[in-house]
Amino acid sequence: MAQQRTIHRYTAYFRGWAQAFGEHEGIEEETHDLHWLLGPHQVGLILTPTVKRLLFRELLGKGDQLPDIRITRSEIHVGDHLLRASDYEPRALGLLSTLVEDSADLHLFLSYHLFYPSGTRILTLGKNPPLTIIYKEIVPFIAHVSLD
Repeated sequence: MAQQRTIHRYTAYFRGWAQAFGEHEGIEEETHDLHWLLGPHQVGLILTPTVKRLLFRELLGKGDQLPDIRITRSEIHVGDHLLRASDYEPRALGLLSTLVEDSADLHLFLSYHLFYPSGTRILTLGKNPPLTIIYKEIVPFIAHVSLD
């Protein structure tokens, strides 16, 4: 049975500001141009040109049209875009499923990490909200979750 989850979204007060992602395991998927960061209670996806084109505008854009988000154990739909677990790193999608299964609020924002080139931003989803001194909350998502 599907349930609804609120995903709080944040944008930095000033362009270029971000908090550090923190300790993580990095996983690179060359076939899909995806670079995952798996940390305690959060998962990140480096904003490569491919990810920016596919997801950034829909997930953190400031428009009034929020995409429909549906999450199952095997797929994640963001608007018209589809991530199938069989096509991507299973540990990353597994951590996403674990985060969504938990009843804690979820938070989506951009972060950075010193290991990556200057200006690299990471699309971060986690249980902890970002620092309020850096970020302000924008309109949240309502995600439809079915993990049967």
